[in-house]
Amino acid sequence: MVRSSWEGGGDGPERRVYRLTSKGLRQLREDADAIGQVVAALARFIGDYHEVAARLEPDGGETRAGGDRTGARGEG
Repeated sequence: MVRSSWEGGGDGPERRVYRLTSKGLRQLREDADAIGQVVAALARFIGDYHEVAARLEPDGGETRAGGDRTGARGEG
């Protein structure tokens, strides 16, 4: 998947250089596509969450079970 070699540094020391093989590049593309799908799914989830939250809590208050609106101490 990765190959390495030493290359002359001209005026400096040799350096190690790494290159992806065709198999490594193929795997990188597959992994990037898979990560992109996860990112898209998470974006949809977050968007859906914000839509639902906006409908349930338009004023930003808290809702307890049964629909009671309460303050931080459960009063109200």
